Amino acid sequence: MKIGTLLLALGIAVLALGSVSINAHVKYDLTLGPHPVNLVVPPTATGFISISENTTNTTVYVLINHDGQNVVKLPYSSALTPGNWTIQGYKEVVVTVAKEIITQNETLKCGNVTTQRVVSHVVQNVSNNVTSPVYIHVEVDRMNLVQDPTLVDIAGGILTALGIALALLETRHSF
Repeated sequence: MKIGTLLLALGIAVLALGSVSINAHVKYDLTLGPHPVNLVVPPTATGFISISENTTNTTVYVLINHDGQNVVKLPYSSALTPGNWTIQGYKEVVVTVAKEIITQNETLKCGNVTTQRVVSHVVQNVSNNVTSPVYIHVEVDRMNLVQDPTLVDIAGGILTALGIALALLETRHSF
């Protein structure tokens, strides 16, 4: 086999590699437990992440370690950027409404009257343990095979051009 045709075939293969990407839509659902969830996102992936909780009277905060520490209130949505993601429960605030009956005695001209009224109080219980379910939804839309397709296209173009030139020179010298 001649070097020119080998370089030509290699250049075409590298050009094809730079233009191919995996477009399968991948969904990944997790439930946050007592231990942190670790995700490693490669630099060739694009997608988004959303974190939510499923209770009505509870507000959940999670700690996200990715490009620095961030405490976020749920629900949370963000683009899925490359790197290491660590998600863990931070705190939970449960809001309850407590009702209290207040009895009052009033003295009127016609006699004593007892009145009762109901007073509502909002009570917030703050806990550092997250007990309500927290759902992590990761979607990857696209995954490139190479990190920089333009650089691979340039290298493939150079290999193809070099392969064509060498193949032409080899065929001229063989006659």
